[in-house]
Order: sequence, then structure tokens, then C-alpha cells
Amino acid sequence: VDFTKIKETVEWLSSFETRYHLSSTPNRHIDPFVQRLNQMVQGLDFNVDVERISHSSTRQDSIRVRIPGLQRSQEIIVLGGHLDSINQSWGDLAPGADDNASGSADLVEALRVILAHGPLDRTIEFFWYAGEETGLVGSGEIAREYNATNKDVVAVLQLDMTMVAGEGRFTMSSMTDYTSSWLRE
Repeated sequence: VDFTKIKETVEWLSSFETRYHLSSTPNRHIDPFVQRLNQMVQGLDFNVDVERISHSSTRQDSIRVRIPGLQRSQEIIVLGGHLDSINQSWGDLAPGADDNASGSADLVEALRVILAHGPLDRTIEFFWYAGEETGLVGSGEIAREYNATNKDVVAVLQLDMTMVAGEGRFTMSSMTDYTSSWLRE
């Protein structure tokens, strides 16, 4: 893992004045983000799909990167974080460096590491969700669609505000509500 790459992505994402899903330009950051992801997967000798997902409940798009599994491709591991930001105090500016450029940047770095090693046995799907700051808008739509089509999601990791030290340096905080105890272990 290369911390300088994470830092660069956080700085780049937070250079957008806002990533708020209700702004007048809710996808201003989505197009260049998708371009960056497409550059990461160019020239690989295995299949990787990068796609935008439009929603009925927000004009902002989510992004999915899908790496099909080699052995148990029907089983899906989801790694996700929200790409939108919000500002409840200072007008229209919402650069969201920690919330959630940090989690989004960690996902980009995890994707880079996995791409360097090639596909895994299970399908891996990376998501950058839209409209999460106002109530799980993008992820909620995606989860309902996956449930309706019986997708076999075997594990989910959600990264949010990963620059916050939490309980101390080199300590990972893990939420315990609405989660799986065996996955946390």
C-alpha cells in the first residue's frame, strides 16, 4: 500500500468545491473519477468492468468496478464507500477531505493493489456510492436491486472517514451495529 497515492487521491477529490448530490453539478467529479479508474484498468490481461450507475432518487451517479472471480464468480465481495460530500455549516463548499474522500481514496488504493495481483476466486466489486450523506441513497438502490435479483453477496466492507484516528494510530475502528460479528472477527 502506498500512502502517497492515498494522499494524492484525497487531495484531488477534495479539490472539487463540492461533491454534494443535490448541487447544481452533482456529477462534476464523477466523469474525471471514472476516467482515472479506466486508466487504472487499461492494458490488463484480465477483464475489469468500470461503470456508472444512475439512480432514480438522485441525479448523482454511483460508480462500480467489477473484477470477475476465477472459481466462485457468483459469490460477490463488496468494498464500498460514499463519494459524495455535504456541508451543513459553511454554505455551498463541501470538499469532504475526510468525509469521504479518505474512504474513497482507500478504495482506489485497494483496487490498485488487487489489480496488481490479478483476479481472486470470488468476484470483487468496488463501489463509490452517490447521495449517502442524506441517507444511503445510492447504496440503498443498489442493495435493493441486488436483493431483488438474488445476487450472492458474501461480504461487505464499507469505508467512511478513514482519516479519523479513532482509538489511536494503527487502530481500525469497526462499527458493531447492523454488521456481521463473524466478519468483524
